[in-house]
Amino acid sequence: MRKIGLYGGAFNPPHNEHVAVLNSAKKELNLDFCIVFPSFDPPHKNTTSSVSFESRMEMCALAFKNAIISDIEKNSLEKNYAVNTVKKFQELYPEDKLVYVIGGDSMADLFKWYQPEKLLSMVDIAVYPREGRIEDMNEAINKAREVGGNITVLSYVGENISSREIRALASLGFDISDIVPREVSDYVCKNALYKNEYVDIVKANLPQKTVDHVFRTVKWALRLNRNLGLSVEDVFLATLFHDITKKTDTTSGVPEDAISTPVAHQFSGAEYAKRLGFNDKVVQAIRYHTTGREDMTTLEKLVYVADMTEEGREFDGVEKLRSALLFDFEKGFVECLNHSYEYLVNKGENIYYLTKNAYEYYKNR
Repeated sequence: MRKIGLYGGAFNPPHNEHVAVLNSAKKELNLDFCIVFPSFDPPHKNTTSSVSFESRMEMCALAFKNAIISDIEKNSLEKNYAVNTVKKFQELYPEDKLVYVIGGDSMADLFKWYQPEKLLSMVDIAVYPREGRIEDMNEAINKAREVGGNITVLSYVGENISSREIRALASLGFDISDIVPREVSDYVCKNALYKNEYVDIVKANLPQKTVDHVFRTVKWALRLNRNLGLSVEDVFLATLFHDITKKTDTTSGVPEDAISTPVAHQFSGAEYAKRLGFNDKVVQAIRYHTTGREDMTTLEKLVYVADMTEEGREFDGVEKLRSALLFDFEKGFVECLNHSYEYLVNKGENIYYLTKNAYEYYKNR
């Protein structure tokens, strides 16, 4: 009897963590071979975006050199619930033992899946923990074992890197070869796989120097967000459009006391984002990204600090602020706010009232 690993996912695109997980599972579980199967029209979420199933199959073939790449979900007459897919694999490999490899986040949500108890009765589960949601994962594992599930927790702990983040970076033209296999990176670049209409808008409306700053701000915000868990889409849009009206002479949405000041563009930028139909969280993050305000949301704080400390900034103390943000985001945010306020005071600049309010609100926190 052979022991076969089953590993499914959107793989849009497959990245280094996916490959490391499967290699670890194969070694730790002593698997004879593994089967990777990209999802096709999954019932619980939209994973395909604008990228075809065929493209994701090709990327999987490039990424998982020592695995079989299966299109088993493509021609299914049933919904692609895990329980149905596993049943098909059982029919293909009736004499073999199957092990279904999933992430800790998927394990945490297992009992929200279709017929989870039946799935647990059909196949062994191997779980690789991921940063975050460990408590939820362990609770689901205990529940699964109580109903007879055979669960193995792998020793490999995956980093919190999302395919959404990688798609965002690729859409900006950043090199992603450090987080996806080189062949996948080349495929993405060659086929302009994650071209984004919003990126084109920013390029068309801003000079190259500002575009470069904006792109670096997006990149840094996405990195910080690995510790925060905010919507990648919200982070992407808020940082991408935070300076959209900086070089435009407009007073749309700008309070009278902010017209022709360095903070005017945050207000007009928010109006621009609102016209594009962005959600209120994104609009508000743009509206306060320069001044800050009292009682900011985490997304507002993130855009504020990412704009201030992106890798192109070169003021005294910036490296210390970056380290602080990675170590403890909330404390790092306060340090950034204090640094900015003290800089304005020392220069004798007029300080907008929202910045004063933010400083007073957070200075003792």
